[in-house]
Amino acid sequence: MNKMEVVKDFDNKLLNRRELIVNINDNGATPTRDSIKKELVKKFKAKEELVVVNKIDTSYGSTGVEVQASIYKDSKTLDTLTSKHMLKRNESKAPKVEPEVEAAPAVEAPAPVEEAKEEVKKEAPVEEAKEE
Repeated sequence: MNKMEVVKDFDNKLLNRRELIVNINDNGATPTRDSIKKELVKKFKAKEELVVVNKIDTSYGSTGVEVQASIYKDSKTLDTLTSKHMLKRNESKAPKVEPEVEAAPAVEAPAPVEEAKEEVKKEAPVEEAKEE
């Protein structure tokens, strides 16, 4: 991103958040939510998980965008005031790196039921009743 200009910076104490309107002039394509979010985190020294980009507005024939965003004071307020679909939109699209898990040792599959019955018959001979 080339240039970020803050149009409005309002500290909303009632809702426990900072509301921003920012103009971004970029010579390329429309910036992504992730890139805007990272720039806002750098500029306002906020935690990335507390920044929500609400709207990205583009104008035809212009290379700039207007961004409406909020920076919350805590995660409880963020979860209470922000809708689920907006939280989903603001999830990072970067691939998550999962720790490698060692493969479990191979376990022998149990014998089929018929084979097990035959083995039981071979092992335990049936005693015949004695008549006297």
